[in-house]
Amino acid sequence: MEKWTQRLAILMAVLCTACWGFPAAQAESKEKLLTATEFTQRFAEILREKLPDHMVSVVGEFEIDITGGTAEGSAEPYEIGSANAYALYCATPTELESMLVSYAEAIDEMVNGSGGDEELSLDDLMPVLRSSSYLESMPAEKREDVAFLEWLDGIDILLVWNSSKTVRVVTQSELKERGLGLDDALEIAKTNLARIAPNVQWLRTEGGLMGPVLDGMYESSLLLLPLWERTGFGLGGDTIVAVPSRGTVMVIDSENTDLIASVNQYLIDGFDSLAYPVYDKLLRWNGMEFVPYADSY
Repeated sequence: MEKWTQRLAILMAVLCTACWGFPAAQAESKEKLLTATEFTQRFAEILREKLPDHMVSVVGEFEIDITGGTAEGSAEPYEIGSANAYALYCATPTELESMLVSYAEAIDEMVNGSGGDEELSLDDLMPVLRSSSYLESMPAEKREDVAFLEWLDGIDILLVWNSSKTVRVVTQSELKERGLGLDDALEIAKTNLARIAPNVQWLRTEGGLMGPVLDGMYESSLLLLPLWERTGFGLGGDTIVAVPSRGTVMVIDSENTDLIASVNQYLIDGFDSLAYPVYDKLLRWNGMEFVPYADSY
């Protein structure tokens, strides 16, 4: 079975939730759609039925944590994003229950799989962006062994193993056993990310907001790849990016000042409520790298 994270979805439902102030997604059903929160709660209910030995907790509008069970490494929570599933639901609302059951079965296979006995390959190494506060909240003895690099002020790059049976943070001890330093491991992870980057779908709202859809976990990681020349997006101005959470990237034309103001206000109002936050400010691509938008002119 394909990894549960590798599924096709559209970002529109994520970008168009009411709390972001953009037009609601149109459904081909006369029935009222569930809100994002209602959908995630229903998803959690299905997961609790499928995983009775685990604790399933809704920790954000599109985020679910799964802890417990008997699988090796189960003390670490599995982070499940529901944004892409919600997007599919908005497109085909009559398929709600069957879709959630299918997702739950795939997640069951991942959570209860024998990930601890699996021989991980360097092809399974991937980069994930997280707010620096994520590592700062860890106990010191655990943080010291986490394989990560500082990227921008306030953003770290975590290295993770992502195979068909496990998704977990890489330790520096594991890299040392393989004779790898952090910089070399990051280059391998970026190469692996570039391998799946052609699967990205870019969507655009009528108001000009753009965003990539990959798999709900690596959208923000795309900032590590050279994809960001403004000509590639048909922008008149510079490429401005917001990356509030792990699975959400918003691309804005610098000439669209109204949209920039709206997204910036979202970051101010909504960032603290996100479960897997990355950055609470706007970034600008200067032709070589991302820099803080406020400091770039």
